[in-house]
Parts: sequence; C-alpha cells; structure tokens
Amino acid sequence: HVREYTTEMAWPLWLVLDASPSMACGPGHRPLPVAEAFELLAMLGTQAQCQGYRIGGMAFSVDADGRLATWALPPGAHPHQLRRVLEGLQRAALASVLWKPLPDGTHAVSPATFWLGATRALESALAASRQSVLLASDGLGLE
Repeated sequence: HVREYTTEMAWPLWLVLDASPSMACGPGHRPLPVAEAFELLAMLGTQAQCQGYRIGGMAFSVDADGRLATWALPPGAHPHQLRRVLEGLQRAALASVLWKPLPDGTHAVSPATFWLGATRALESALAASRQSVLLASDGLGLE
C-alpha cells in the first residue's frame, strides 16, 4: 500500500468591505473612502487568487430603512469567484453612496450597533478554522 501525497487546499480568504454611511463621505474632491476600499480589496483579491487562495466576500451596509444589511459569498474556487465577490462588494459600495439619512438627519442604527451586528455576522461566517480576513474600513464607530 502506497500513500499518495495530496496538497492541502488553499486557505480561504475573506474580502470584507465596510460600506457604512461614514465610508461614503469623502473630503473635497478626493475619492470616496468606500471606492478606495473597494479598489484595494479588488487589487489584493486578484493577487491572492493568483496565489491560489479561495476567495469569499462580505459587506456590511445600511439598508433603505437604516438597518444593518449584510451580504456574503463564502470562499470558493470557481474560476469566476473573484468576479462574483467583487460584484457583490461593488453593489454594497454603491448602496453606501446612495443611502440617505432619515429626514431628521439621524440613522436608525448607531455605529456601535452597526459594528456589533457586523462582528456577529463575521464571527458566524468564520466559524471554521484557518481563514484569513482582509477588512477595509474607516473604523468609525469602533469604540
């Protein structure tokens, strides 16, 4: 009996985008932080895919009612996986830019509540061991 060596599958890599309303506010004529974050994740995701990582994506944003909205696509090795992930992150980024506060200028979800929900969603997605995460965020609301 001869045991054959099999290579270990590449580690999963999650590209996580903070698409909260604070990421849609750019100073002056500078690009919006959410756009810069998306470009960074796209560049790093492309590099990671070339190195054999299985790519997954997750985005946190605020829906039309001002509540936490989460989008996720688990890591996979499909040839079009990175494109699918980037399309989902791009939709979340666009939703961030188009989102408007409530008429009284407030948000239905506080930054602390936003991050608590986002952290719980991320924890459940990362229940398996040996997963890497790239998080692009401005960190506002993380106290």
